[in-house]
Amino acid sequence: MSDIHLTLCLDARYNELAMAKQILQQLGFSEKEAAIYDVLLEHGPSPASFISKKASLKRSYTYNVIEELIKKGLVEQVKGRGGKTHFQLTPPENLRNLIQSKTETIVQSSKILEDILPAIKSKFNLVTLKPPILHLQ
Repeated sequence: MSDIHLTLCLDARYNELAMAKQILQQLGFSEKEAAIYDVLLEHGPSPASFISKKASLKRSYTYNVIEELIKKGLVEQVKGRGGKTHFQLTPPENLRNLIQSKTETIVQSSKILEDILPAIKSKFNLVTLKPPILHLQ
């Protein structure tokens, strides 16, 4: 394989990974969550030390981010070789579930807003349309 071909392949792979991170961030991932998700997608089940190295994060912080991804149902803890704790991605369909859950929350919030908006508008109008009080001396 020529150097030019290898460079083009590496550039394409880098762009693919950068795009994946960007898409994950558009789905609501933090930059660090996207980085860890990418590492696990690229390398499979891995210990936190490996994940932190590949994601360029401190190991203690890596655990915090992994914990958030576990709460979202996107990562799970498994036992690796020699009983060492590893982390792996859950099935990708869980991304869809996460987005559906967020969508439902937004729809519910929108309904609540529609219910309370008249009261908010009324209070807003009272405050903003009230004539200023002049203090005479």
